Amino acid sequence: MGLALAEMGLHVWSPPGAHFVLDATTSAFDPAMFQEDPVLLQRLTPSTTTTVRSVEGTRTLRTNALGLRGPELEEKEAGAVRVLALGDSFTLGLQVDEDATWSALLGTRLGAALDKRVEVLNAGMVGYGTRQATHRLSELAETTEADAAILLFYLGNDLRDNIRYPLLKQARKRPPENPPQPPPTRDWQRSLAQVSRLVAHTLAWAQTRDVSADFRLLEYRDEMAPFVDPAKLQGQLPLTTTALRNFARACKDTGIVCMLVLAPPAYAVHTDRLGPTFRAFGLDPAAVKLDAPAQAVTAAAPVGMPVLDLSASMRTVAAQRQLYLIFDPHWSREGHAVAAEIMAPPIAKMLQERVR
Repeated sequence: MGLALAEMGLHVWSPPGAHFVLDATTSAFDPAMFQEDPVLLQRLTPSTTTTVRSVEGTRTLRTNALGLRGPELEEKEAGAVRVLALGDSFTLGLQVDEDATWSALLGTRLGAALDKRVEVLNAGMVGYGTRQATHRLSELAETTEADAAILLFYLGNDLRDNIRYPLLKQARKRPPENPPQPPPTRDWQRSLAQVSRLVAHTLAWAQTRDVSADFRLLEYRDEMAPFVDPAKLQGQLPLTTTALRNFARACKDTGIVCMLVLAPPAYAVHTDRLGPTFRAFGLDPAAVKLDAPAQAVTAAAPVGMPVLDLSASMRTVAAQRQLYLIFDPHWSREGHAVAAEIMAPPIAKMLQERVR
């Protein structure tokens, strides 16, 4: 009876903490989902349907011939507007159904605001930094007849990803002799955690007792460091500054208008998670400068490029709406909906000036 009561209680309220670690340790991707690429490192396999299994559920990924999430593109209608949604897993949105991603919802909102057909094409990819997103922009702009592009910059790890990208490219040429191997993903653990919040919380608690035991969890700690260490933040900025300049140049070269949108991590929105999360990774919550990365990236953006930081607006509704998943660091359906709601007015204004 006690276990049953605990289970019911955890379905109503989850204690704040670093439970999102289960995404790294229990999620499973179908290998057919990815293709190796010499420039991008990896890209989504075109024209395929695959599945992603995690504690938060099982989702289907459908790609078209261009490797974009969604249906095949049809001939662009006269007067229609196309927008490329670029970025990493926060853009791809594997945690929700295709029609519940912020890109799909944004297209509907922009269509209503502009009174014309607006297609927002989902060009997101797991693990992409700014330079990979820029390459995708250059590949897709002419082919898709895009009028605009939105680069979603995830403040939780894009600074780090922009540093890792050249290192990973170099490692492809000279692979390490003994690369670190993660502990095996146990399907039975994921299956039990999918149906039992008590099991899921227990697994997450056990894994965060010693994050040094799994290099995938140590990566989370490294991603959080810029929020507590100004020197770390400043050290990561130069490559991001260069990458953003290249993105702006690609926008100019392709003749489209672009906007940079900053997406905050869960602990920067649901701030009750901040203390437990940072303590779980051995970092001092009192040292956190919550808006420092957003301010630094905004300052690094090229002159003339509009920047929209979602942090403050998402914080204002976080008490009433669960914007992030519990056992995954990404947006929930609510999070995608709120992000699209915040983005729509400034992007509609940008597009009005573009198509006027």
